[in-house]
Amino acid sequence: MRIGLVGVMGVALASAGALAGELDESLALFEPMLGAWEINTSWHNGPTIWARAEYRPAVGGKFVEVKTWVSDDGGPVFMRYHTLIGPGTDAGRYDMTSFKHEGTVSDGELVLGEDGALHYEWEMGETTVIERLGLGENETHWTVWMRQGQNGEQDEVLDGTWTKMDDAVEVGMGDVIDTSLFDAGGKGVRSFVKERVLAAPRSEVFAAWATEEGWKRVYGPDREEIAANIDLEIGGRYEWLFNGAVGSNGCQVLSYIPDRMLSFSWNAPPEQAESRAKRTWVVVELEDAGEGETLVRLTHLGFGEAAHWDETYAYFDKAWEYVLGTMAESFAGGRASGD
Repeated sequence: MRIGLVGVMGVALASAGALAGELDESLALFEPMLGAWEINTSWHNGPTIWARAEYRPAVGGKFVEVKTWVSDDGGPVFMRYHTLIGPGTDAGRYDMTSFKHEGTVSDGELVLGEDGALHYEWEMGETTVIERLGLGENETHWTVWMRQGQNGEQDEVLDGTWTKMDDAVEVGMGDVIDTSLFDAGGKGVRSFVKERVLAAPRSEVFAAWATEEGWKRVYGPDREEIAANIDLEIGGRYEWLFNGAVGSNGCQVLSYIPDRMLSFSWNAPPEQAESRAKRTWVVVELEDAGEGETLVRLTHLGFGEAAHWDETYAYFDKAWEYVLGTMAESFAGGRASGD
């Protein structure tokens, strides 16, 4: 099954200064939409759909990379598509390959019509799905129809609008940190501290916190569902994905000193929706604790004062104990060093 336009939402929307000039000339149509976009609408038969897509140049600007997170009918947020878009054989046509959350790979073609909109058709059994993106300056109109058989009536099943995220971050270099997401601030923020001595030098411990490969070796060397998106730069992604899709989605690197300190924004688990809509932050400090050993001091800050924050505070008070214990076991067993 081919992927629908939900995997490439917001094409050609204007986003001033969004990594301009980073794409190859053949993909100039996509340059203004580099950044993040969201939609919150309903299918005509009732179920809701929320989605967020983040676009960035890939492979030296020869492709556009799109990662799309979706929540179906109020369910958990998960990454549904990881898409690459490249130039087609003719002007106004673009090849699209998408890796889908259930493990399939699909190919398709986007066509820029005479009406200035992007069009896409794909087959779902005996049903043809027709999609149209009407492009605008700050938003794009998305319409979906279905047709049964070759001569059946074309029925509209969705009509919604993708919107530019004014406070959104671009994925990758130069990401903006949205301070409005933090519920608490100032000197008197609620916090707690956890400490653990690990049987590894600081450089290896830092790699376990600050690189995708190091994190994977610690938490899931044999588990395909364990993943991370970590870009070690100010504002870069800092996402732990415990089932391959859901975890600390949207969190970012706040600051770091190589092999000594890393701080990052953090969010609550999906079942704590009110807290998850905001951010706390974590500071991980590393000190030598003897030959081949490192003291990890983790400070989690920024919890608000409401009842839902009490639940989140209690959750992470236990969760970080588990995380540090897992890391200690991993280094003791040699896994984190790749042994």
